[in-house]
Amino acid sequence: IRNINIFLAGIDNATFDQATKNSLKGQALFWRAWAYFRMVKAYGGVPLILKAASASDSVFVPRNKTSECITQILKDLDESISLVEDMSTIGRIDKCAAMSFKGRVLLYWASPQFNRSNDISRWTDAYNANEAALTFLNSMGKGLLANYNELWTQKMNKEVIMVKMHQYPDYADGLSQA
Repeated sequence: IRNINIFLAGIDNATFDQATKNSLKGQALFWRAWAYFRMVKAYGGVPLILKAASASDSVFVPRNKTSECITQILKDLDESISLVEDMSTIGRIDKCAAMSFKGRVLLYWASPQFNRSNDISRWTDAYNANEAALTFLNSMGKGLLANYNELWTQKMNKEVIMVKMHQYPDYADGLSQA
Protein backbone atom coordinates (compact mmCIF):
# COMPACT_ATOMS: atom_id res chain seq x y z
CA ILE A 1 0.00 0.00 0.00
CA ARG A 2 2.87 2.37 0.77
CA ASN A 3 4.41 1.78 -2.66
CA ILE A 4 1.04 2.38 -4.32
CA ASN A 5 0.59 5.60 -2.35
CA ILE A 6 4.07 6.79 -3.42
CA PHE A 7 3.21 5.94 -7.02
CA LEU A 8 -0.13 7.78 -6.86
CA ALA A 9 1.53 10.85 -5.34
CA GLY A 10 4.02 11.08 -8.20
CA ILE A 11 2.23 9.80 -11.31
CA ASP A 12 0.82 13.19 -12.30
CA ASN A 13 4.37 14.55 -12.56
CA ALA A 14 5.43 11.87 -15.06
CA THR A 15 6.46 13.04 -18.53
CA PHE A 16 4.63 10.45 -20.61
CA ASP A 17 1.20 10.80 -22.21
CA GLN A 18 -2.00 11.30 -20.21
CA ALA A 19 -3.65 8.08 -21.43
CA THR A 20 -0.78 6.01 -20.03
CA LYS A 21 -0.84 7.97 -16.77
CA ASN A 22 -4.59 7.37 -16.44
CA SER A 23 -4.24 3.64 -17.10
CA LEU A 24 -1.40 3.24 -14.60
CA LYS A 25 -3.18 5.33 -11.97
CA GLY A 26 -6.36 3.29 -12.44
CA GLN A 27 -4.44 0.04 -12.06
CA ALA A 28 -2.73 1.30 -8.90
CA LEU A 29 -6.06 2.33 -7.40
CA PHE A 30 -7.44 -1.13 -8.21
CA TRP A 31 -4.54 -2.83 -6.40
CA ARG A 32 -4.91 -0.57 -3.36
CA ALA A 33 -8.61 -1.48 -3.21
CA TRP A 34 -7.65 -5.15 -3.61
CA ALA A 35 -5.15 -5.00 -0.74
CA TYR A 36 -7.53 -3.18 1.59
CA PHE A 37 -10.39 -5.53 0.75
CA ARG A 38 -8.28 -8.58 1.63
CA MET A 39 -7.55 -7.03 5.03
CA VAL A 40 -11.12 -5.87 5.68
CA LYS A 41 -12.49 -9.27 4.73
CA ALA A 42 -10.25 -10.89 7.34
CA TYR A 43 -10.11 -8.27 10.10
CA GLY A 44 -12.92 -5.75 9.63
CA GLY A 45 -11.89 -2.11 9.92
CA VAL A 46 -8.21 -1.40 9.40
CA PRO A 47 -6.20 1.84 9.40
CA LEU A 48 -6.72 3.66 6.10
CA ILE A 49 -3.43 5.15 4.97
CA LEU A 50 -4.00 6.98 1.71
CA LYS A 51 -0.75 8.88 1.33
CA ALA A 52 2.86 7.80 1.64
CA ALA A 53 4.08 8.16 5.20
CA SER A 54 7.02 10.41 5.95
CA ALA A 55 9.63 9.84 8.64
CA SER A 56 7.81 12.23 10.97
CA ASP A 57 4.42 10.46 10.69
CA SER A 58 3.24 8.36 13.59
CA VAL A 59 3.29 4.62 13.13
CA PHE A 60 0.38 4.30 15.55
CA VAL A 61 -2.64 4.92 13.34
CA PRO A 62 -6.08 4.07 14.71
CA ARG A 63 -8.36 1.67 12.90
CA ASN A 64 -11.07 3.05 10.69
CA LYS A 65 -14.58 1.66 10.84
CA THR A 66 -15.33 -1.16 8.44
CA SER A 67 -17.89 1.06 6.71
CA GLU A 68 -15.22 3.74 6.14
CA CYS A 69 -12.88 1.13 4.67
CA ILE A 70 -15.57 -0.19 2.30
CA THR A 71 -16.41 3.38 1.26
CA GLN A 72 -12.74 4.01 0.41
CA ILE A 73 -12.41 0.70 -1.43
CA LEU A 74 -15.47 1.55 -3.55
CA LYS A 75 -14.14 5.07 -4.15
CA ASP A 76 -10.82 3.65 -5.39
CA LEU A 77 -12.65 1.16 -7.61
CA ASP A 78 -14.96 3.79 -9.08
CA GLU A 79 -11.98 5.98 -9.93
CA SER A 80 -10.14 2.96 -11.31
CA ILE A 81 -13.12 2.07 -13.52
CA SER A 82 -13.14 5.59 -14.93
CA LEU A 83 -9.40 5.54 -15.72
CA VAL A 84 -8.49 2.09 -17.04
CA GLU A 85 -9.00 0.76 -20.55
CA ASP A 86 -12.21 -1.09 -21.37
CA MET A 87 -10.27 -4.23 -22.18
CA SER A 88 -6.52 -4.57 -22.10
CA THR A 89 -3.78 -7.05 -22.76
CA ILE A 90 -3.14 -9.97 -20.47
CA GLY A 91 -1.64 -8.94 -17.16
CA ARG A 92 -3.20 -5.49 -16.94
CA ILE A 93 -6.20 -4.39 -14.93
CA ASP A 94 -9.02 -3.20 -17.15
CA LYS A 95 -12.61 -2.10 -16.71
CA CYS A 96 -13.80 -5.73 -16.92
CA ALA A 97 -11.73 -6.71 -13.86
CA ALA A 98 -12.45 -3.53 -11.89
CA MET A 99 -16.22 -3.69 -12.40
CA SER A 100 -16.29 -7.39 -11.53
CA PHE A 101 -14.26 -6.81 -8.37
CA LYS A 102 -16.53 -3.95 -7.31
CA GLY A 103 -19.46 -6.37 -7.58
CA ARG A 104 -17.63 -8.86 -5.37
CA VAL A 105 -16.84 -6.22 -2.74
CA LEU A 106 -20.49 -5.16 -2.62
CA LEU A 107 -21.64 -8.80 -2.31
CA TYR A 108 -19.40 -9.25 0.73
CA TRP A 109 -20.66 -5.93 2.16
CA ALA A 110 -24.26 -7.14 1.74
CA SER A 111 -23.57 -10.61 3.16
CA PRO A 112 -24.23 -11.57 6.81
CA GLN A 113 -20.50 -11.20 7.52
CA PHE A 114 -20.89 -7.40 7.38
CA ASN A 115 -24.65 -6.87 7.15
CA ARG A 116 -26.08 -8.29 10.37
CA SER A 117 -29.27 -6.23 10.10
CA ASN A 118 -29.82 -7.47 6.52
CA ASP A 119 -30.04 -3.97 5.04
CA ILE A 120 -31.79 -4.57 1.72
CA SER A 121 -30.18 -1.49 0.11
CA ARG A 122 -26.79 -3.23 0.33
CA TRP A 123 -28.17 -6.21 -1.59
CA THR A 124 -29.66 -3.82 -4.14
CA ASP A 125 -26.32 -2.05 -4.58
CA ALA A 126 -24.56 -5.41 -5.00
CA TYR A 127 -27.13 -6.56 -7.55
CA ASN A 128 -26.89 -3.33 -9.54
CA ALA A 129 -23.07 -3.38 -9.59
CA ASN A 130 -22.95 -7.01 -10.68
CA GLU A 131 -25.62 -6.47 -13.32
CA ALA A 132 -23.64 -3.49 -14.70
CA ALA A 133 -20.46 -5.61 -14.71
CA LEU A 134 -22.21 -8.48 -16.48
CA THR A 135 -23.70 -6.17 -19.10
CA PHE A 136 -20.31 -4.59 -19.71
CA LEU A 137 -18.52 -7.95 -19.84
CA ASN A 138 -21.05 -9.25 -22.36
CA SER A 139 -20.51 -6.14 -24.52
CA MET A 140 -16.76 -6.91 -24.50
CA GLY A 141 -17.32 -10.48 -25.73
CA LYS A 142 -16.92 -12.07 -22.31
CA GLY A 143 -19.39 -14.61 -21.01
CA LEU A 144 -20.04 -18.18 -20.07
CA LEU A 145 -18.90 -21.01 -22.29
CA ALA A 146 -21.65 -23.21 -23.72
CA ASN A 147 -19.79 -26.35 -22.63
CA TYR A 148 -18.51 -26.23 -19.05
CA ASN A 149 -15.78 -28.79 -19.88
CA GLU A 150 -14.14 -26.25 -22.20
CA LEU A 151 -13.37 -24.07 -19.19
CA TRP A 152 -10.54 -26.46 -18.33
CA THR A 153 -9.29 -27.15 -21.86
CA GLN A 154 -9.37 -23.73 -23.58
CA LYS A 155 -6.65 -21.33 -22.50
CA MET A 156 -7.69 -17.68 -22.28
CA ASN A 157 -11.34 -18.46 -23.05
CA LYS A 158 -14.10 -15.88 -22.87
CA GLU A 159 -14.77 -16.59 -19.17
CA VAL A 160 -11.31 -15.29 -18.20
CA ILE A 161 -11.51 -11.85 -16.62
CA MET A 162 -8.34 -11.62 -14.55
CA VAL A 163 -5.52 -14.13 -14.84
CA LYS A 164 -2.01 -14.77 -13.63
CA MET A 165 -0.03 -16.61 -16.26
CA HIS A 166 2.65 -19.08 -15.20
CA GLN A 167 5.57 -19.48 -17.54
CA TYR A 168 8.32 -22.05 -17.79
CA PRO A 169 10.85 -22.49 -16.19
CA ASP A 170 9.17 -21.40 -12.95
CA TYR A 171 5.71 -22.78 -13.66
CA ALA A 172 3.97 -24.28 -16.62
CA ASP A 173 0.18 -24.26 -16.45
CA GLY A 174 0.37 -23.82 -12.68
CA LEU A 175 2.46 -26.93 -12.09
CA SER A 176 5.87 -26.64 -10.54
CA GLN A 177 8.65 -27.91 -12.79
CA ALA A 178 11.20 -28.22 -9.98
